[in-house]
Amino acid sequence: MSNFTIKSSIGLLSDGITPNNVLKQHYREWQHSAVNRHIIALNVVSCSDNEAFDYLLYSDNIPRRNDGRIRDRILFRYGHIEHGGWWCSGIDLLTGELALWGCFKPDKPRRNPDKRNKRIKYEHPPKEPTSVFALQIPLALGQQIASRYGCEPNFLNANGCNWFWQWVIDNPQVPIVITEGAKKAGALLSAGYVAIAVPGVNSGYRVREEHGQKKRDLIPELEVLAKAGRKFYLAFDQDEKPKTITMVNRAQERLGRLLAEKKAEVKIINWNPKDGKGCDDLIVNHGQPAFDQAIDNALPLDIWKARQLRQLTYLPDTHLNQRFLGELSIPESTKLIGIKSPKGTGKTESLVPLVEEAIRNGQPILVITHRIQLTKALCQRFGINYITDVLNSTEGALFGYGLCGDSLHPKSLAKFIAENWEGCLVILDEAEQVLWHILNSSTCQKYRVPILKSFKTLIQGAAQVIAADADLSDITIDYLKTLTKTEPFIIRNDYKFDGWTVYRYPKPETLVKNLEKEITQGGKPFVCLSAQKEKSMWSTQNLENHLRKLFPNKKILRIDSESVADPNHEAFGSITKLNEILSNYDIVLASPSIETGVSIDLKKHFTAVWGIAQGVQSESSVRQSLARLREPVDRHLYVAPHGMGKVGNGSSSWQSLIAAQNAMLRANLKFLRQADLPELSSVSDIDELENFQPETLKCWAKMATRHNAGLIKYDQQIFTELEAEGHKIISVEPSHDSDQVIRESLKDCRDKSYLASREAISHAQPFINESEYHACKDKQAKTKEERHQERNWEMRKRWGDVTPELLELDDKGHFPRFRLLYYLTLGRSYVANKSFESAQFQIEQGGLFPPDFNGSQKELTIKAFEVLGIKELLQSNRKLKNSDPVLIELKRKVQTPIIRRQLSALELGQFKVTDTPIQILKKLLSHLGIGLVRIGRETRRGVRHWIYQLRDWGERQSLFAYWYQRDSEKQQLALAHKDVSTSGKDKKETSPLDTITEDQPRAVVTEIISKLERLVTAAPELLKGLVKAYVRSPWWDEIRDEVWVNAPIEIRQVINRFDFV
Repeated sequence: MSNFTIKSSIGLLSDGITPNNVLKQHYREWQHSAVNRHIIALNVVSCSDNEAFDYLLYSDNIPRRNDGRIRDRILFRYGHIEHGGWWCSGIDLLTGELALWGCFKPDKPRRNPDKRNKRIKYEHPPKEPTSVFALQIPLALGQQIASRYGCEPNFLNANGCNWFWQWVIDNPQVPIVITEGAKKAGALLSAGYVAIAVPGVNSGYRVREEHGQKKRDLIPELEVLAKAGRKFYLAFDQDEKPKTITMVNRAQERLGRLLAEKKAEVKIINWNPKDGKGCDDLIVNHGQPAFDQAIDNALPLDIWKARQLRQLTYLPDTHLNQRFLGELSIPESTKLIGIKSPKGTGKTESLVPLVEEAIRNGQPILVITHRIQLTKALCQRFGINYITDVLNSTEGALFGYGLCGDSLHPKSLAKFIAENWEGCLVILDEAEQVLWHILNSSTCQKYRVPILKSFKTLIQGAAQVIAADADLSDITIDYLKTLTKTEPFIIRNDYKFDGWTVYRYPKPETLVKNLEKEITQGGKPFVCLSAQKEKSMWSTQNLENHLRKLFPNKKILRIDSESVADPNHEAFGSITKLNEILSNYDIVLASPSIETGVSIDLKKHFTAVWGIAQGVQSESSVRQSLARLREPVDRHLYVAPHGMGKVGNGSSSWQSLIAAQNAMLRANLKFLRQADLPELSSVSDIDELENFQPETLKCWAKMATRHNAGLIKYDQQIFTELEAEGHKIISVEPSHDSDQVIRESLKDCRDKSYLASREAISHAQPFINESEYHACKDKQAKTKEERHQERNWEMRKRWGDVTPELLELDDKGHFPRFRLLYYLTLGRSYVANKSFESAQFQIEQGGLFPPDFNGSQKELTIKAFEVLGIKELLQSNRKLKNSDPVLIELKRKVQTPIIRRQLSALELGQFKVTDTPIQILKKLLSHLGIGLVRIGRETRRGVRHWIYQLRDWGERQSLFAYWYQRDSEKQQLALAHKDVSTSGKDKKETSPLDTITEDQPRAVVTEIISKLERLVTAAPELLKGLVKAYVRSPWWDEIRDEVWVNAPIEIRQVINRFDFV
């Protein structure tokens, strides 16, 4: 679109001629909005004396006297229009005639009776429903508009007035821009866009009552245009006032949703408010190409809605524009404080005096973050202990301490009790990421409900809560405001740094080639990477190996979550003293472990910052990584086109996410009720279980929506945000020959180191028992060998064996896919057991958090595959093609609206109407880790079609057999556990363990130890439960010593916990 420019010579009027029906001042006003003079002549008329009354007061619904004269109070109200002004109207889209409805702009506007300090700029016919401005245009302009969109200018009745708009109605492939105000519509039509205007942002729809609820409908003039497939662009004013922004955004969302319900495609146009408030101002100030660029960058409605969730629209109580945040003045009575200030403006330093004052007053401080290293650095700066240092320091927890959100529950190492922290000062540094970590991190998943309970209690009981973040948004403040039930005190610093020069790379190979060149020339790069493991070609470990080969004499430091926690690595403990350590190195490679909360203030050491963002970080995390080094040296960045790791069903509508999660929750609970899960039937308040913290689910959904939206056009969003921060973006051209050499070199380096790593894990010394594994797991500092031992143990528990091949499958995420295939086939009878086990653990915690609970339940997913006939396909060896009746039936089922919605809710994919049967089958099979292979082609009616077959998955049968045996033993032991638990009750008179004689004890002891030993390897999570049941049985005293003496040490430890302690 950007290459299209309307010629100024359209029509008959010359530049110097003013239309007879328009006064010069009115004509100039329209021209200053970049409106074509012929559009002015066709649609605008100047009025004087009583002329405006005929245009404005035509409605039959206006109060009149018996003689038909308009009542005096109405005439008095509109008396100001006698001083003159201009009237504008266009075409009535419903009748095709000239419209009676329009607007009048008086030269002397009246006061607004509701806002006495404001004037009413535009008057619209009273007692008449609002319409749209569909302005008349000259024929030559209509022809050029038609050519822009590649449409035949087959205008009907070209001599009449409705020729153009009827053509628009009849051609839904022609996009329409909707704006606010007639002059803006005129400016866009003059620029060659089909544009209509509504008189106000809320005027595109009408509200009615239905069954006590408000319903909104498009106005008829928009409904006639809203045809399936038509593109609509919304181009409303770009305001800077928070309240106005919120109001306009809400109106755009409502109008956009109504248009989308008509199957139209809706996009939102945004531009920098400083370039002009309205679209006409933008064109006047920067020319038509500026609007061309804005419309090219328009965002789909759902994506735009999600991006609004990044904004902070609360009016600041303290508004700053300074390099450093400085000392903060906060009222003592304020409970919730939000601090939004750019990266590198000293947010942490500003909090130090607040912490010191709290310590002097004897008020405990609790610092919560999402990363261990960040927490340690903050604790050191604030002068309080990190949680693991509490026991070894003299002051202990006297002044409070810092910890990660993962530890906010009683069963953590912190043994955290929220009630003990009433009246404390809570600091949430990098608050946005702290909340997202608590709500969605896999490391919090097991104890998410207790963590959320503790967090809510903590926030409600705290004296003050400080949420600080460079990207602080309404989501975080809204959530904390709901918990604290107080209004926030907002401190906002809008300081803008001098921008960097950011070089945008089309491929990571090109970036690495230029990185090598810089190092060769003596440069010292700071490199930010989104991965650290050997399996990734662009990881910290692989790039380190690559650069060490090329530059053996350079000092290279790798900083990632493994190196900073390895006592044998030079990066160990470096996070708290980066400015001292980094100056000793020529090259630094950093993972996201230092993306937030870390400030590197070295001057004249690093020559540039380099980054490769593969799509696993949020867009804000990428920008934060680049800003860790405060010095404004050049940035070099490659960003993947699309992000990875969608949340939930991937929806970019938070309402849709919540609806899907709640629907899944109800369906899963229905299944568990029908299966008579005892833990569920014993819950006294099912509603409380189902409706666990709805405010928290809403916060999760909004943040998930924001995350999902960030994955779409990932690169575009990051560079757009960087540009918005004031940085200059320069594109780098690819160099294909050397790029391929670098890729091959990195791939070879990756393959060798990755294989060596998998072999080392395979041959790692296994732990003796589960206790030894957990002891290592809980260590903050661990060597590479200990990490290999951990992984070895985890692989044996998951896969039953450890080989380089199995490790590669595990790294590729195949374990959950293979498990799903197992439950669909050999392990179908154990699906219910698995669901019960997961549900039981979460129900016992006193709440169900839908994203976690639904993810742990597999019954509905398995049923979906069965309903679609996938199980039968797996058991057949048929040839597959698009004409296969079975696959055609599969497509019919998937395309059924209700099934398509259910598959989306189950996170089994989004299916399009245009998908072929084979494409649908491939998407479904991908969730089971199975692919299709081409085995031939056939020609039908001159068209060749591929024939497919299921890729052989027979090698998984031995793995499934192992899982089946393990599940079988686990079920038998669970039943034995249940029998033992009830042996002293319903079956006391028949239990052999209740009638132990002197001849029997040895046999009973052997049986008990045998069962416990099987649990150690097959189901360690049931070991404690069974020991606990034995210890509490009436016959335990008779055999306890015999069992303890003969049992392995890991069983003794559990017995000690429940019996001898």
